[in-house]
Amino acid sequence: MITLGLAIGLSVFQEVWVTATIPAMPASKALEKLGSQYHLTLTTSPQTADDVLVFRFNKVGISEVFKKIAEADDATWKKEDEFSYRLIRTSDQQRALREKAFNLSVQQISRALQKKRDEIKAAPAWNAQAAEALAAKVATHLKSFNPQSQGGDWYQRASQLSNQAPIGKMVNGIVASMDPRELAGLPAGTKVVWSTNPTPMQRPMPREATALIEQYIREEGDWAAAVDKWQLKAPTVGNTTYWVGGFGDFQGIGNIKIATVILTTMPALHNSYLSFELSSYDEKGKRISQTNVGLADQYGIYNDLMKPVELKPGEKVLTLEGDAKQVGDVILSMRKGTVAGLPTDLTARIADTVNNEPLNLMVGPLLIQSAEIRNVNLAAHLSDDQVMTGMVVSMAKMGVDRYLSALGTLGTEISIKDGWLSVKPSNPVPSPEEQVDRRELGKFLARSTNARSLSVDEQAYFALKLPDPQVNQLPQMFQQLVRPKRDPTYYNRDLLRFYGLLTSSQKSQMQNGGLACGSLTREEAGYLGRMVFGQNGFLQYQPRPGKDGRIDDGNWDLYYNGIMREQTVALPNGLPPQALIKLDVDNSSIVMSGQKDNARFFQPGQEMDPNTLAWNKYGQEHPEIFPWMADEVSRTDLTRLTYGKRLKLTFTVHFTPELSLIQTLDDKSATDFQPVTLDTLPDDFKQKFLAAYNDYVKNYANAKPGQFNSANRNTNIPPR
Repeated sequence: MITLGLAIGLSVFQEVWVTATIPAMPASKALEKLGSQYHLTLTTSPQTADDVLVFRFNKVGISEVFKKIAEADDATWKKEDEFSYRLIRTSDQQRALREKAFNLSVQQISRALQKKRDEIKAAPAWNAQAAEALAAKVATHLKSFNPQSQGGDWYQRASQLSNQAPIGKMVNGIVASMDPRELAGLPAGTKVVWSTNPTPMQRPMPREATALIEQYIREEGDWAAAVDKWQLKAPTVGNTTYWVGGFGDFQGIGNIKIATVILTTMPALHNSYLSFELSSYDEKGKRISQTNVGLADQYGIYNDLMKPVELKPGEKVLTLEGDAKQVGDVILSMRKGTVAGLPTDLTARIADTVNNEPLNLMVGPLLIQSAEIRNVNLAAHLSDDQVMTGMVVSMAKMGVDRYLSALGTLGTEISIKDGWLSVKPSNPVPSPEEQVDRRELGKFLARSTNARSLSVDEQAYFALKLPDPQVNQLPQMFQQLVRPKRDPTYYNRDLLRFYGLLTSSQKSQMQNGGLACGSLTREEAGYLGRMVFGQNGFLQYQPRPGKDGRIDDGNWDLYYNGIMREQTVALPNGLPPQALIKLDVDNSSIVMSGQKDNARFFQPGQEMDPNTLAWNKYGQEHPEIFPWMADEVSRTDLTRLTYGKRLKLTFTVHFTPELSLIQTLDDKSATDFQPVTLDTLPDDFKQKFLAAYNDYVKNYANAKPGQFNSANRNTNIPPR
């Protein structure tokens, strides 16, 4: 044998030729396993211990093995003694890697912005003729509207058409003018708002927005004329009017006086994939227009990967084997609308994430198989978001090139050269909020296999211990595997985390007069702020009666359809310190409706107190009055009812006497609920239900068809 010195700073010793395949596992275990085969002590530092590594070496010199491991993990070997080495990542390396990941995100966003700018330049000139040609296409598209269709193709086409209109040109122009470094630095899972008249909670709109808004106003004149000529109207079925992409309901696009334009986004896993919503308002805060636009399309890329592609002559197809094959079959069954459960022993192995690394279920074996097909060595550092690529393989036949391309869409660096397949994440140093603790994940999955639903306290615990699904989807994806019958109990994750942090004293104060927002800890206030100002934040406005007892609801439209609907406008300075948080605890009986689950949609069972049950029964009996009750998709199933107890926790944050936030959690288990019918309800519950039903009969005795429209406000409509 030849004596070689390791180029990575190790001492000179007799070269060893390594042949080994190490499946995906934490670096601490992978290196221990590799070292034991060659009488070396290989350890990790806290910075590298949890990195998931996978290797395939075929007669490779150990010096080359050490070099490739360090390169794959973006780390450095530190000599402990003659036969002992530690894999470390220095603070300088970590800083350089974070900077590298940020710059890569900037590059990806810059390319997406340039693509949008190129599309804008290539778009035909806008004039009266172009407006009429677009109106003709829209008129044809409107004729094909079907409210019962569950697919998104119709709305996707409507969005494509509206992007050709002045509003689409405006939003594309504003997004294309944005700073890629600003977009790359946006925090994942947090809504960001830009405005032409920014409040302290908002960011200023790009300077280019002013000219684009003025152009939009000029061009809307031609569009308004075309709409009038072609008599374009939003499709109306019964008394329900459906918005059409950025066109809205084709109303109010004539003499426009825009006072404020607001743009929002909420970054998810990768900031290079962003979806924006733009809204414009007049001087009184009335919403004039609203539309959405995407910057790159992660899901579109995935859909393209899953389309059938003819393989090259002689190209081998990657296959799932063993446990991965069974999991792939379950994924396919979910996609087809049927649910095939996993064997008990496999479910147990998946849940044991301490001894069975989740990424070894699909990603690790597929990379080893790719290396074998190409007859190359493999050194790979895996990341949690790569788990999605295994699911792609379960849905579409693909060779090595296509699979590695799928990995590349997730920000993975891949190279095949000089006999090596090297794979590593673009950001090997994720924040603590992005990482999944394997022990906590194991607890979560093991608990999820239990038939009893997770209690609120358990959900709060795991919400604090596991990443947000917007940042890391691995826990939720694996929960679906061990519990394929989807759990209908899911709440605002920020609310769960907020609740999980509260002390007994704080809860007591909330139930007895209220707890001031100003007294919350920084972490508690952070989660409450995300609930209020997040993508799904919804503030409730209830005007107070005047001295004569009458309610002046002149501001109603501003809060529900206008500019005050944007939380950073309604609460321009953030959470008021004096705002009170109150907690109502309701331990009562309810009825649960049956779940609806097929290939196209899923509707969990609805919780109903006596009044809600009465309304659903009465509304379904009178679809001529309440046309939305004829919609099979959204109509509550009253044929499969169960009855039981639930603990309902209602949090109400009172910002002003008129403005509040209401969020609820409840504790119940489907295993504790017993089947009932409307005729066999327990006596006390049944009496309240019948009394409420009779009230609806009286209150709507004189109601006429067309009086109630779910697309327009009417204060007499019962809760849907």
